[in-house]
Amino acid sequence: LFHYPFPLSKKDIRDLPELLNQLSISNLELSLQSITQRLLPLVRESPQTFEKIICATLPNLLNRHTLADIYTHLKLNEETSDIPSLSKISDMYHLVEDAENQLKLGMHYYDLGQYEKAIECFSWEMELHSNQVEPIQWLAKTYHKVGKHKEVETYHNLLKQMKHSS
Repeated sequence: LFHYPFPLSKKDIRDLPELLNQLSISNLELSLQSITQRLLPLVRESPQTFEKIICATLPNLLNRHTLADIYTHLKLNEETSDIPSLSKISDMYHLVEDAENQLKLGMHYYDLGQYEKAIECFSWEMELHSNQVEPIQWLAKTYHKVGKHKEVETYHNLLKQMKHSS
């Protein structure tokens, strides 16, 4: 399906969700080109299946491609505007250069398992808004997720200090 150009019948498309349940699609290393050529046509026939595949492969894509490249290949159009993962990519792409919304961008990266990128965003947000606790809470949560317990303790102590000083 992902590597060979054969057309899918209506029955194949109907059976695809069941087949995908039996596979570990999160480990598939799909190219942006194969997604564009082979999967985007699924949007018309089975948007839920398309969304499932994109959600499962997006973390892997972000490890191998820039956000700009992914956005360019999977750009929203009339057919794809209701696909949540593509809306998320579009939102992220537009937030990258928006210094005031790094918290939101970091949350998107966190949701996609891109913890180092999330940490960068939360750190930037913390520098810009040093009196807000939310970026610090997200930093602690993210460092916990990656197993950096010393950093978690540091940010928890910072939160306690902020609480006592207010």
